[in-house]
Amino acid sequence: MVSNIQTGETIFSWTITNGTCEDANNLVVTNSELIVADAGENDELCNISNFQLNADNPSPGVGAWQILSGNCNIDDTADPNATISNILPQTTNILQWNVINGTCTSFDIIEITNYALETSVTGDDISDCEITQVQLSANTPSSGVGVWTCSDLGVNFDNATLNNAMVSNIQTGETTFTWTITNGTCENTDELILINGTSVIAYAGKEAGICDENVYQLQADNPETGIGVWTTDSGSDIYDINSPSTFVTEINQEVNIFIWTITNGTCEESVDSVIIKRNVSQSVYAGDDMSICDTNNHQLSADLPTQGIGEWQCDNEDITFVDVNNANSKIYNLPVGETFFTWNVTNGKCLNSDIVSIQHDTTILATTAEDDELCLEEEYTLQANAVTNGNGSWSCSDADVVFSNYNNNQTVITNLNEGTTTFVWEVVNGECVSSDEFQLSLLPIPIFELGEDIELIEGETVILDAGFNADATYLWYPQNETTQTIEVSAEAVYIATVTKVCSYNDSIEVYFAEEELIIQNAFTPNGDGANDTWFIPVLSNKLETTFHVFDKFGATIAYYTQEEMPYGWDGNRNGNPVFSDTYWYIITLEDGTKKTGSVTIKR
Repeated sequence: MVSNIQTGETIFSWTITNGTCEDANNLVVTNSELIVADAGENDELCNISNFQLNADNPSPGVGAWQILSGNCNIDDTADPNATISNILPQTTNILQWNVINGTCTSFDIIEITNYALETSVTGDDISDCEITQVQLSANTPSSGVGVWTCSDLGVNFDNATLNNAMVSNIQTGETTFTWTITNGTCENTDELILINGTSVIAYAGKEAGICDENVYQLQADNPETGIGVWTTDSGSDIYDINSPSTFVTEINQEVNIFIWTITNGTCEESVDSVIIKRNVSQSVYAGDDMSICDTNNHQLSADLPTQGIGEWQCDNEDITFVDVNNANSKIYNLPVGETFFTWNVTNGKCLNSDIVSIQHDTTILATTAEDDELCLEEEYTLQANAVTNGNGSWSCSDADVVFSNYNNNQTVITNLNEGTTTFVWEVVNGECVSSDEFQLSLLPIPIFELGEDIELIEGETVILDAGFNADATYLWYPQNETTQTIEVSAEAVYIATVTKVCSYNDSIEVYFAEEELIIQNAFTPNGDGANDTWFIPVLSNKLETTFHVFDKFGATIAYYTQEEMPYGWDGNRNGNPVFSDTYWYIITLEDGTKKTGSVTIKR
């Protein structure tokens, strides 16, 4: 008994030995390997007539295909990847793959099923108006099963597997229904489009107008469903006929009709139209601005409109128009001051306006002061009423007169000529003018001269003469003499005043020849009545003369004026006698001249 025989060829030798004799015979034992047949996986086909098999290669054995069931053909039965043909639809072909290796055999069976592809047919698309349910109509599958699906998940099927299923809860708009027939691995679909329209009422927008422009944007309602289309026979260009808010151009200067038509499936068309009027601007003139005086009524004067309607407008509600639509309407209750009136001309959508100003002024009474007389050619201030409204101005009959400001009611004048000059104060308030006259007389002056100052010697006299002026009066100061001439011998300033309505005066000084300034250099204040004071006679009438006395150390001993100590210094300091000594002085005369020196006191 032999065991553990390996696959392949094994040689066994039987040898008989007899002595030296020996004979042998061989036995060849072939042990073949069993190769397990693998025909591949079962497969399902869809309407395919040829198919390539896929069995395992049986090497070192051999294989062979065998048709157990079916009408297919095998191009090479020994080829593990043979091609089968003539596979009929809706049939199953059973094939066996046989593997032989020596005395060992094995086999494997596969099934190849070829399903028939069936065409799905849903019929014609449906278009209807305001439907809520519909019965579908597709072909009945001869093999396989069919099922309906829908793009709208809210749709209800009574039975989605029926080719004539009833559908409800259909929404408006477009819905896609798909009929799918499945037969094994075969699947075929067809779609049915259902358009469910709704009755939509077209609205083309409100009637409108434009002014001068030839472009307008239409404003129709946008349909939730359906399609809108604009049309017109006005000759205007429509930019987008399907846009409810499209622009239109080339609009005529007349009535333009635009039609908005909405089509929604099988629903009846809805039509609406809108009228667009194009108007033209025109020049508007409200009349010339003007001023009126002391009247509260006036007649306006605007141009008549060539087209459209005119209307007056004023912000002052107190003003009354006889006819606001009359270009030449009369107005009442016009207030004082400036009032603006607007003439509005409306032509469709075109509004053109112009404004006219009416200035209503009142007369301001011009008044001046009472006539006046002036004796000397000097500045004079004219007096008239102040003007708060309007303007005032002076004029006069004398062209030589100079005004500081001829618009000032209190202006100053110069360069007035002798005689009577008429001044006119004129107040202008718009169209209102008022004036008043004022007369100013420059009277003659009795001019004379007393001559140069006169120097006399003590005891002399002199006659002063104010000159002859007929019908004049005379007055001398300080004597109060009223004659043309006076005789004087005293030192003084004499003033003569001559009056002939206007007065004129002149002065002259009569003075004595000046004495020599002699300053004593010593005095004896001992109370004996002789030489008790330091006195300078020539300065006795020089009241502003100052005296400053100080000692050798610079300390002030006495400081006084001639007016304060008319009899001179008594040698005291603050009421107490000073020591006998030499003191220094500074005398300041009225003209600023200074005299210095020393004075000695002896007691």
